[in-house]
Amino acid sequence: MKKGLYANIHAKQEKVKKGLKDPETGKKIKMRKKGDPGAPTAQDFKDAKKTAKLAEGGHINQHKRMAMGEKIL
Repeated sequence: MKKGLYANIHAKQEKVKKGLKDPETGKKIKMRKKGDPGAPTAQDFKDAKKTAKLAEGGHINQHKRMAMGEKIL
């Protein structure tokens, strides 16, 4: 099963945080900026929101809700 958009984003953030280098170029890994080729589009985030899995108890977990822009507190 493929990992979701947010799983991929968080994995990349961990690589950036650790300061890992791209094996092909030898440069530090960086997050793509909004609008860069290959960066997730607004439609990608909308699609991810539609397919978000419900946590036990029938609700999306708090972290995903916050990532989708919902105000929790």
